[in-house]
Amino acid sequence: MEDNDWLEALADLPEFESYGASNDEDIAHIQNELQLELPSSYVGFLRKYGCCDWDGNAVYGYYHGEGELREYYDVVIRTKEAWNDRFPKTFLPVPRNSLVLMSYGGGGFYMLACGSHPSPGSVFLILTETAHRIDDEWESIGTFIKEEFLA
Repeated sequence: MEDNDWLEALADLPEFESYGASNDEDIAHIQNELQLELPSSYVGFLRKYGCCDWDGNAVYGYYHGEGELREYYDVVIRTKEAWNDRFPKTFLPVPRNSLVLMSYGGGGFYMLACGSHPSPGSVFLILTETAHRIDDEWESIGTFIKEEFLA
């Protein structure tokens, strides 16, 4: 698969559903609210799907709507919740140079490194059971999606 083939392949996953492509205004809203420069690969995802889910998984993004579904799918809400949650003092802080791409079912977050991160565009998993230490890393969102969900 080429680097952006993962975008097309997502739609073939079981029970895949997307919730409306994002426009420039939606993308600017996310960047302004989080004060992050979004990686181009994630902008491409937003422009195609906005946010999506499949088979019990969800990639957060921009959700066009209100209510519980917005609270669930909205990357701004999910990221600010993670940044501001009160974890024990022994936990590393949730990095503010990254956004919450997905939640990890066992407790934790798949984080997307953004502009000021040393590896912008990479994805990393932080777990609550390891006090937010990095458990796994992928060089890009495409590599992460391909290895974890399309393999």
